Amino acid sequence: MRRLLLSARRGRHQLIMSVINLGEVYYRIAKVSDESNARQTLERFRLAPVVVVSVENQLVFQAASLNARFPIPYADSFAAALAIERGARLITGVPDFQPLELARLLKIDWLARSRV
Repeated sequence: MRRLLLSARRGRHQLIMSVINLGEVYYRIAKVSDESNARQTLERFRLAPVVVVSVENQLVFQAASLNARFPIPYADSFAAALAIERGARLITGVPDFQPLELARLLKIDWLARSRV
């Protein structure tokens, strides 16, 4: 992931993330640590070369449709829907996305699974 962030900082590609998924990062850090740590992480994240995308109605319903058809968590369906909408590769270590890759709806760059 560090290599991808450095490459994006150099302008070689763009990293995008749904605000829903950024909220999930905040929630997970707050849950395992505390909200102060989650706020600090969010402040550091704002310096990262990642474009945070707001959620429009079309993306909400595309995510809901994916969630209805595949056994993935609802927040993860937003990451998948955004990648599909933008024709982007999803970068993840979460195996829940595998059915979407097998259905050829999504191209995935697999990372080693990390715990947050």
